[in-house]
Amino acid sequence: MTERKLDCLKDCNAWCCKTSRLFFPFTADEAVYLKACGAVLTPGTKNGDSGYYFDSDCPFLRENKCIKHNKKTQPLCCAINKPGGEVCLEMRNRAKQRLRSLEIE
Repeated sequence: MTERKLDCLKDCNAWCCKTSRLFFPFTADEAVYLKACGAVLTPGTKNGDSGYYFDSDCPFLRENKCIKHNKKTQPLCCAINKPGGEVCLEMRNRAKQRLRSLEIE
């Protein structure tokens, strides 16, 4: 999948930050921090990596915008998943497919 240039704060509907069952290789400390902020995480593995699945909307999401974007307190999973990157585009595609399936039903 190729990257696209996107401005997270202008072009985003926060698909990757909403309940998505996305896997992230959080550190244990980061998972504790995110849970304390309200995230619902499930431990798991993917491709041999240990981490967590997000089972809730990100606790830092306000009106489809991240209040931690490009700040020192931004979680590592957000910092490594750039707007227009693989995770971003995958979640946009999943959302489009879901919306199409709802139109058919």
